[in-house]
Amino acid sequence: MLLEGFGFSCGDNLSIGESVKIRVLSALLLTGIFLSHPTRGDDDLGPAVYLAGLHEVSGKTLLHWKYNIAKPEVAEVRVVDSTGQEVCRVSRSIRQADVTGRTGPFRLVPVMTGREAGEGITVSVEEPWKPADSFSRIGIGQRGGCAEFVELATGKVFHPVGMNYVPLRFGDHAAFEAATTVGEGFYDALETESVMRLLRKNGYNTVRVFLAGRRPKNPGLSGEADTEGLYTPYLDNLADFLARASSNGIHVIFNFCDVDLPQNRYFREKLGGKDGTENLFLSSGVLAFREMVASTLDYLKAKNPDLLKAILGVQFNNEICAKLTRWPFSESGPVSTANGKTYDMSVPEDRSRCFEEGLGYFYKQVCAAVKEVDSGLLTCEGTFVAAAVGRDHRTGAAAFDPANLAKGFGWEKDCGLRVPPALPVFAESPLDFVDVHLYPAGKLDGFEQSVENLLESSRFRDAVAAGLCSKKPVILGECGAFKAHVKRDTGDGTAGAMQRWSEIRRLACGKYGFTGYLGWSLETFEQTGIFQALAFAPGFLRSFREEFNWPETGADDPPNSDAAAGLPLLLKDEPPNGQANGYFVPQTLSP
Repeated sequence: MLLEGFGFSCGDNLSIGESVKIRVLSALLLTGIFLSHPTRGDDDLGPAVYLAGLHEVSGKTLLHWKYNIAKPEVAEVRVVDSTGQEVCRVSRSIRQADVTGRTGPFRLVPVMTGREAGEGITVSVEEPWKPADSFSRIGIGQRGGCAEFVELATGKVFHPVGMNYVPLRFGDHAAFEAATTVGEGFYDALETESVMRLLRKNGYNTVRVFLAGRRPKNPGLSGEADTEGLYTPYLDNLADFLARASSNGIHVIFNFCDVDLPQNRYFREKLGGKDGTENLFLSSGVLAFREMVASTLDYLKAKNPDLLKAILGVQFNNEICAKLTRWPFSESGPVSTANGKTYDMSVPEDRSRCFEEGLGYFYKQVCAAVKEVDSGLLTCEGTFVAAAVGRDHRTGAAAFDPANLAKGFGWEKDCGLRVPPALPVFAESPLDFVDVHLYPAGKLDGFEQSVENLLESSRFRDAVAAGLCSKKPVILGECGAFKAHVKRDTGDGTAGAMQRWSEIRRLACGKYGFTGYLGWSLETFEQTGIFQALAFAPGFLRSFREEFNWPETGADDPPNSDAAAGLPLLLKDEPPNGQANGYFVPQTLSP
């Protein structure tokens, strides 16, 4: 593959902003190297070293890999060529080796303190990389009264099937981090390439990622704290990611976390110190969010219009919710919100209406901003279900009573103070599709009832009656298994977790009409309390995808007018709205 003009960092030999040509020679599309002598009692923390592959970069052949952050006991890696000669021995801070002129296959062996950790893995030179045979933009059509994703170029039904890819640094999202005066860049183009090839080889077509800019150590879209606009090196990394995804036939859903606006001077002045979910209900917050989303898309469009074809969905929030400890829900009297209405927060019904009507206004604004950039872009939202935090929307306004607490999941102390929307809210919104997250617990023989209870706590049947599934596709954007649940309910480790992944997917897509699924997650090993796909047995990625059969496909109807009307497959190249000192200045949108 030849990609020129994208700025990124990839390991120790390349720096941000350097224009390079990359041709992927091969990538190890297996899980990686597991420790033969694990030091933590079990090996569900995943491989010690993984995502290894050979890449040709600027005339050099680089062997590149990734370390598992959950296994710090691996201090070094030995690289051995086909003759048994050691090419190099590198410390953990280095993720690649120059093997130019050496004869493969190569053996990559992790080393713990004073001893090797297992036999290692072999990275072979395979056939030269070739781009995907075809890549179609996705719209929405209908088949048998159900909304479906459709390949616009062929009219074939498209099921989003993939993984969440969630690189973290300092405990927060850092997939596209570029270097600033605060810290080093984190985005790795060669890792991205290996991830895309891994998904492609195992038959997946979708990846979900996070855009962020909410932490000083991971400034993301913000860039430097005292500058204006969006940070273009970060956006360049996103552009590189989209290009690599599309060349491997992978579609991308990206979300802007959870109403997390950039924390640089430009946005701080606009927001007046407000933060997080408060901005859903403030005019200044809604307008700033519109600017952030539209400006991100404008920059990508100006850089290369074809990048927008890789975007399956622009997702506004990872898991949208009302936080009862934050304004306006922390109030007990009248409040006026961005939609121009006033609510008495001492009245339970008003609290509920404030949330639902506020979301309706927010979605109207941000969906319109996306369509102004490109009418063919699809919009979506992520949500969890009410029962996950001890709530039940079938109780009506009582779901928003802060005194109505339950334990919920254990990783967040105030999880009972988060309330997701009832699903009918999405059915009545201008969103193109909806992403629901499910993490059921309990024994497998009771999973069907567990999934039904979770969905009904957010009034799934009422949402279907209002048009969800028939007018808007629903995907299972996150499915996974917590280690504590598996240990309590089955006691069989990774085998039990794999069964749970499969059963959640079977029920959501086979019984409830979800049209796609994405596992949580591919390899977020920092989250040691939840199973990751690359910690499962070799071959799991392929078997997980192959074991589920979709109903017979073939769209009866053409893509609907909302998704495809006036959709230009070749978009006009327009210059950015404004750019200065490496920052893209967002446009100002009318209310």
